[in-house]
Amino acid sequence: MDLFEENLPVIETFKGTCCGVVLYQRAEGDPHICFDILGEDDGNWFLARNGASTCWLYDLQIQMGLAMNYLQTDTAIEPYEWGFRLKDA
Repeated sequence: MDLFEENLPVIETFKGTCCGVVLYQRAEGDPHICFDILGEDDGNWFLARNGASTCWLYDLQIQMGLAMNYLQTDTAIEPYEWGFRLKDA
């Protein structure tokens, strides 16, 4: 289990070398999908609250693209006025 998982209803994660993206359901009964940025340190993944070196921007850009592709292609997810949401939540 990664350090962020005990606090979020995780839908999917995308992890690069040092940066990642986590998609999660905003709250029980609320189908809206939110995201947060992840950071890695010594093999542990956590919510990146203190920023990161700009050398990891490309890594983050790749993970953001993978997350967007997932949102646009997963059949359990649909776009709506405020982003994306789970169809059956």
